Amino acid sequence: MNLSRNDRLTRWIWCFVIIGMLASIPLAYQRVATENTSRNVQFVMHYRDLLQMSDSELHPTSFIQEQLNNMKEAGINAIAIHESTLQELNLSRRIDMYSSREVSVLTSQPISPQENFTYILFTDPYTRAYTMMFIEQQAQRLNIKTHPWTFNEQDGLILEMPIKDATIMPLDYDPTTLQILKHQQFEVIAYISNRRPFDANALDKSLAMLRNYGVTTLVIDGEAVPGVSKSIKEQDNNIKLTAELMLKHGLKLALPELQKTEPIGLQSLASKLDNQIIRTHIFSDFDSGKLMGTLNDKQLEALKTRFTDRLVLAVKDRNIRTILISAKPAVSASTGTYDNPLEPLYSILNGEESVTARLEKFSIQVGQAPVFEAKEVPMQLLWKWLMIGVGIAIIALLVGCFYPALLLPSLVLGVVASAGLYILSPLWLYKIIALGACTAAPTVALILAIRTLRKKQSFSLSPAQRIVTGVTLFIRTSIISLIGGMVIFSLLNDIVFLLKVDQFQGVGLASIIPIGFVALYVIFFDKNELSLREKAQFVKRILLTPITILWCVIAAACSVFLLYYFIRTGNSGVVSPIELLFRALLEQTLGVRPRLKEFLFAYPLFFLGAYLALSRVKAGIIIFAISIIGQISLVNTFAHLHTPLIISFIRVGLGMALGIMMGLLAIAAWHIVCLIWNYGKKRWSTLTN
Repeated sequence: MNLSRNDRLTRWIWCFVIIGMLASIPLAYQRVATENTSRNVQFVMHYRDLLQMSDSELHPTSFIQEQLNNMKEAGINAIAIHESTLQELNLSRRIDMYSSREVSVLTSQPISPQENFTYILFTDPYTRAYTMMFIEQQAQRLNIKTHPWTFNEQDGLILEMPIKDATIMPLDYDPTTLQILKHQQFEVIAYISNRRPFDANALDKSLAMLRNYGVTTLVIDGEAVPGVSKSIKEQDNNIKLTAELMLKHGLKLALPELQKTEPIGLQSLASKLDNQIIRTHIFSDFDSGKLMGTLNDKQLEALKTRFTDRLVLAVKDRNIRTILISAKPAVSASTGTYDNPLEPLYSILNGEESVTARLEKFSIQVGQAPVFEAKEVPMQLLWKWLMIGVGIAIIALLVGCFYPALLLPSLVLGVVASAGLYILSPLWLYKIIALGACTAAPTVALILAIRTLRKKQSFSLSPAQRIVTGVTLFIRTSIISLIGGMVIFSLLNDIVFLLKVDQFQGVGLASIIPIGFVALYVIFFDKNELSLREKAQFVKRILLTPITILWCVIAAACSVFLLYYFIRTGNSGVVSPIELLFRALLEQTLGVRPRLKEFLFAYPLFFLGAYLALSRVKAGIIIFAISIIGQISLVNTFAHLHTPLIISFIRVGLGMALGIMMGLLAIAAWHIVCLIWNYGKKRWSTLTN
């Protein structure tokens, strides 16, 4: 009677899940509409790098102008500037700098050994007066004494500080550089640091000046955002003031991805900017430096293709909208002179198979990158509560797979706990339900598939029927797993997840737990004819079984496999060069790369395991259980909340299609191996007899 009641309750829950999944449609539409509000990408070059490269050219000013023109043609439509320094003004040929010792040699006059000052001569007659006033104002702000100085009827300035300190002294943004770039019709992105003492009034004036020159985006320069200090209370207040000033002047924040060390206070600042965030990818000088090595034409083309793929993936697959490009001069090993990587960089960005050409196929154009605009749908809260109900239901079904009597209590407990948690924090409720569904859906999907295989083992199926059963079972299992993915993107469709201002924690854990659940089910719960007492005795026998060397070897192999699987889950895994080439081939051929561990490993195991289980081979269920990795990967595809939703669906669809083909090949390979084995046995029997 209890079993019958539980069966009826299970059917009603599945009916609710199927109907509730309709609530994901408006939420999916909302996510896609938000992603489509920003379809431009901005390529940005560092002006400081350009100045450094010009220092090794015969005609520096002409070189800078020529390269600015070349950048426009290549699609680089923005220039990044930093807070100025005297070294930068020196590179721009507007000043010359000397130490006290150098001035002594220059003037043939002795200088006091107690003096270690910095001497400046203004070399550009057009900007001389303005540059002098600019440096004097910055020195006064930093309480550095200045004195006028002339040499050969040329105006100059003395700073009472050592030249090593003066070279890196933090100044304000250089208005002359801003004016030049504005005249050249470049968008300007400004780096902002915490090197100067925090002063809200001074920051207000600096941001106002930047806005007057057309600057719309800031990037954090250095180890901390403006306002970070030793006092936590003071720091929080300073960061809040910084955010308010940025919003006041209409300035966005470029948020770089995959940074090794994130600036202190970056997430705090980003969370206060009302989603005025641009996702950013950094192409570092280390990357561009590889283009200057001693490479032959073939190697250079291969490297350029690899970088092109990387930038296209960043924009297309991760909603990156700003690419910050750094390029430093370096001594060429072949010529022994200074070289720069600008020409190879231009060819990566512009041409037939370049970044811009490939992005145009996805309707992404080069231009000023707007922020993503959060879209809303009618009755959004109702749809989310329905998806919360779907998440609770799939978690309860997982509990019911192990203990059917706990199905109703777990369902009630889930509803009550969700209502209480919603009052405390709706966002945390969404995260917890999404994580639970992410774990439960693939587990339930594979457990139900195992039960189906057990039922069909009682029938004598032909090879063709086994294959058809495997295909239909694969599609059904994948659809059930997809429920977990739909719960994730429905509940976590807020723009803060798209921008990675907030993140979905626990994905790594959700990649491991289903494996344990399926293993637990196969070992202890697969045999439904056993009573609870018999299962307990079975567990006792396993625990008291003597451990052999073979068991140790198997345990070690499983541990290595799980460790490798865990390391490869996420963005930090080490990938072999061959796999990188194969990934690039798939990306260029299909447009969207399906996951290798799905269609080359897990899905073939699904088909082979199902086929063997239906053939009553004992190892079939074990092989089938390992294929849970594919279902986990399917769900985790949607946990990458910065990836466009449509691309996630395409990736899942391609993975399933290729998985079916590879699964059929795995079954064919099994038959070939069996034929070879049987033929070998016959030959051996003939030879021995």
